[in-house]
Amino acid sequence: MTLSCDIKYFSLVCIQKSWYFNLDPSRVITNGLCGEDTAVLFLTLPGYAASLQFTFKKGATLDFYVTDLAAHLSPRPVCLGCANKTYSGSITHDKLFAAGDGQSFKCSSVSLLSTSSELRIKLVRLQVQAFRVPTFLYGQEVDCWTDFYKELIPIIIGATVLTLVLTALLTFLLIKDRHRTGYVRI
Repeated sequence: MTLSCDIKYFSLVCIQKSWYFNLDPSRVITNGLCGEDTAVLFLTLPGYAASLQFTFKKGATLDFYVTDLAAHLSPRPVCLGCANKTYSGSITHDKLFAAGDGQSFKCSSVSLLSTSSELRIKLVRLQVQAFRVPTFLYGQEVDCWTDFYKELIPIIIGATVLTLVLTALLTFLLIKDRHRTGYVRI
């Protein structure tokens, strides 16, 4: 079993005072465990100042999804003499980032996940795949709903504008033809 993950940027947000901790992806250490129908991906910073743990589960219909997501943040104090505070949170038994067998889940939009009353995770440009990763490349991409709607809205607006233009053109042609009937000049 193999596991592949590409998270370009993620940040942990402490809600209480709206502090943002952006984590540099080049410093993130990745590790993981793979089983027959469960895989775990660990993303940690040196010194364990912050960590994310994704637990992937293989579904009955040969799909995969994240069932558990745990976050831990131990930032340096924001001022001299301030006490260290540790923030933790988790999301359990959810079907996050679902994709089919041999496919990867991709989301270019911002994903904001609330793990506790004090901690939210903001993932940007996320792509994950578990269980059937061909030679460390991603399989066919499954877009998240946010990306899907961003592509769908311009198509709907374009179709609406085209319909209005065609309706106006046909109405003009029908009115123009109707005025020609009647008396003919000699």
